[in-house]
Amino acid sequence: RSLLKYNQPKEKMEYEQPLNIDVFTNLNEKEARVLAFGLENEITPSNPEILDELKVKRPRLSQICNKLQKNGVFRSKKIGRSRFFSVTSTARAQMRAWGMLEFGGEI
Repeated sequence: RSLLKYNQPKEKMEYEQPLNIDVFTNLNEKEARVLAFGLENEITPSNPEILDELKVKRPRLSQICNKLQKNGVFRSKKIGRSRFFSVTSTARAQMRAWGMLEFGGEI
């Protein structure tokens, strides 16, 4: 039994960056779509649905997620070797204040 705890991937939450609100006015179409996906669920740069819809490869999706994280829109957590991104509560609140989101969370 005690060996099982060593076999579980460790979850590590990364530091949340301060929100740079200028990022919202400079999003390109693909970045906006990634943000929309992130509002619905946690996303990973390996997500085949997102890769297929955007017609990009994993490294490009990873760049977009990292840009959004660097600007405080996404936060990430690492489980094992995988990173999962989600929209920060600050970014969600700012989007709601600007009327970018309906109450349910849709862009």
